Amino acid sequence: MNEESDKVGLSNSNSNVCGSLTSILLQIEKKKKIQKTELTDREKLKRELHLYEDSENISSTEDPLAWWKKNEFTYQKLSKFAKRYLSVPATSCASERLFSGAGLIATKTRNRLHPDTVNRMLFLSKNIDL
Repeated sequence: MNEESDKVGLSNSNSNVCGSLTSILLQIEKKKKIQKTELTDREKLKRELHLYEDSENISSTEDPLAWWKKNEFTYQKLSKFAKRYLSVPATSCASERLFSGAGLIATKTRNRLHPDTVNRMLFLSKNIDL
């Protein structure tokens, strides 16, 4: 009787150990799945770019802003950029600021800058806050 009770006690303790190990392994697997589903902004943007590159081109008669409005939930990050760069400014202030910025970059002391370099510097100065 003593041996039987010892065997029952061992089997109960073994099942408790196995049960706790199983629950620990399940928790580890859940954490791994959660970590895999959480994407960084960079990864989300890469996915959007690949999805956008694989999509069909719109016709030349279709309005690009309307297309971006229709697909803004599919391309959440890209649509923000598209709306910003495809929209027409209401005033000429932006172009005047651009010429003013060009005058500050291409000065008498910087007269040997290549036009491409000036364009890149202007682009960066206007878009660095993105």
